[in-house]
Amino acid sequence: MNRSKSFCSWYIALVIVLAVCSSCGLVRTYRCTSPIEHEAFNRAARNIYPNDVRITPDGYMNRSLVAWAGIILESERAEGKEDVVVDLIIEHHHFDWLEDFKLSENIFVLSSKGEGRFSARWILSTSYGLEAIREWTAPKNMVIVYGKPVGVSSGIIELAPMHIRFIPQRRYKFSEYPYGRHAGFHY
Repeated sequence: MNRSKSFCSWYIALVIVLAVCSSCGLVRTYRCTSPIEHEAFNRAARNIYPNDVRITPDGYMNRSLVAWAGIILESERAEGKEDVVVDLIIEHHHFDWLEDFKLSENIFVLSSKGEGRFSARWILSTSYGLEAIREWTAPKNMVIVYGKPVGVSSGIIELAPMHIRFIPQRRYKFSEYPYGRHAGFHY
């Protein structure tokens, strides 16, 4: 009997390890890249979604700091001498706040499901370099926006961002198994 329990425990442990590590990969919880992002991540509600804001705007407008992931659809830049003002239209995608490492580069896995469009205006210093800013803010890149909803126009939620993280197109993929707001891990 003990031998059977020991095998069962070993088998369950193996299944868990294989679920976490797949094809030379490792999955870990999301890691912030700066102290500013870390502060925003800790303060933001990751369980408030765009449709919540659309349905009950008075409950969230100018009150709730949210963290939404998505793909840049449109990017308009006004380049000045000292800064660049970037207006983004973003398609929301559900994100499980996990990083998947394959061949030593972390990959973010988004669901193909999301809750519509939102917008954000962000100001970047030209000290980053205009070419870098153009690359970061290009359509099809992923972004994580930490911000407060401040308006809704034609179904597009406007966020006033506290922080935005830009993630190049090569660093994300869509999940083979689309998930929604009640799936995945929430930290």
